[in-house]
Amino acid sequence: MAAYFDAGGDVPEAARRLVVHANTLRYRLGRVRERYGVDLDDPDTRLLLTLAVRLVPPEGS
Repeated sequence: MAAYFDAGGDVPEAARRLVVHANTLRYRLGRVRERYGVDLDDPDTRLLLTLAVRLVPPEGS
């Protein structure tokens, strides 16, 4: 998610940074949408999720 947000929601750019195929990232983002019921196209939601990704420490830290 952090790479996606860092790329400004640009899937091909985020996929390049993650070294995965763009379709793989699209699939994963689709799963996030399904599982958590979030609209990643909504600017307010993206802002909140960007902050959450930055503020919540990784598991095990």
